[in-house]
Amino acid sequence: MSEKNQENIIPQSSEPVAAEQVQEMPSTSIKAVVVSEHCGYCQFLKDRLKEKGLIDKVQFIDVNSEEGRKVAAENKISGVPECVVILEKDGVKQTRVCNDEEFKKLLEEGQ
Repeated sequence: MSEKNQENIIPQSSEPVAAEQVQEMPSTSIKAVVVSEHCGYCQFLKDRLKEKGLIDKVQFIDVNSEEGRKVAAENKISGVPECVVILEKDGVKQTRVCNDEEFKKLLEEGQ
């Protein structure tokens, strides 16, 4: 093997490399629903959450507010109601759309 080719060879160790544990910083997760006051389905959802005693466990974001427009744009939300999860970590908020299982838990248990 030429000297030039030997420079490109990475020595392989027979010992396993220990993976370093990364500590996750605590984050806050809030369930929210993007709604509109003119939406019949949104009102139905609010009524259902109220009947189950879960209305206080959910944050509502009006799609017509500045925050609502931002959340809708960031998550490509084109219709309401839409469940989102707001994650806050180190003072930075990020949102994502709930999956079907999370939305079902929200309706059933307020989680």
